[in-house]
Amino acid sequence: MILTVNGKPHKHKGKASVKGLLKSMRIDCGRVAVMVNGDVVNRKKFSSKKLINGNKVEILTFAGGG
Repeated sequence: MILTVNGKPHKHKGKASVKGLLKSMRIDCGRVAVMVNGDVVNRKKFSSKKLINGNKVEILTFAGGG
């Protein structure tokens, strides 16, 4: 399926869930916030939130600072 991830086309062949996308991109699920089509996805629902062709996904990474 083709998704738009952080504004860029992304071909995803893994499991059709937020968790599957993050895993295929080697992103730690515990350190990000995710929006699908403008809606925030609760971290507890990363495994159950299904993705379909054409979804727009924003992945925000938490960064520490001081």
